[in-house]
Order: sequence, then structure tokens, then C-alpha cells
Amino acid sequence: MDNGILNQKLNLLLLYAFLIIFSRNRAKAETYIITNHFEVYDPDSLTINLGDTILFQLDSFHNALEVNYSTWDSGFAISNGGFYIPFGGGTWIPDTAGSYYYVCELHAHDGMVGMVNV
Repeated sequence: MDNGILNQKLNLLLLYAFLIIFSRNRAKAETYIITNHFEVYDPDSLTINLGDTILFQLDSFHNALEVNYSTWDSGFAISNGGFYIPFGGGTWIPDTAGSYYYVCELHAHDGMVGMVNV
């Protein structure tokens, strides 16, 4: 067999092995659900990976407004310009790693707060 053909076949074999190994190690995107029980998010904290989806399934009088940490910690509902989930729920896919803090606009002062770490 010609060495050129043998080298091509060997390179193809190595390429396939490389693709198989790395496709198995690649994490699949997950979907996480956040609900509410009265005036509490469930779960109230969550750790996810980039590319994962969060589905907020909330009662019609609850929403999720992204706030900064000090606003979150004080129980206020002043947006930092981040994500907004309308009353009743919605979907959010974070596009940057970090810690995200959110509150219910109507119930932040009652402690309805949550956090997502990406």
C-alpha cells in the first residue's frame, strides 16, 4: 500500500477518534425550572452552566427582576438593567458567567429573592 494513502487513512482515523472523544465530554445544555411557593422562589439559589436554560413557572402575581447584590440584599426592587421575567413566568438563558440576583417586584420586601450562579 502507498505510504501517502496509508497516511491519509491514519489521519482520518485520528480525526474520528478525536471527534468521538471530545463529543462525549461536551456537556449538554440543561433546562432548570424555578417555581414559587407563596412568596418564595423554589429553588431560591441555583448553579448552572453557560448555555443552560432557566424556565420560570410563576404564579400570575410574581415575576423576576434582575438586581445588583446590594439591592437584592436590602429587599428592594430596582432593576440593574439585566434580565426581566414577566408576571407569570418566562425563559432566560444566561450568556455570561457570574452571579445573578433577582427579586419579585411586588414581594422583594417580603424576602422573595433568588440567585443564579453560572
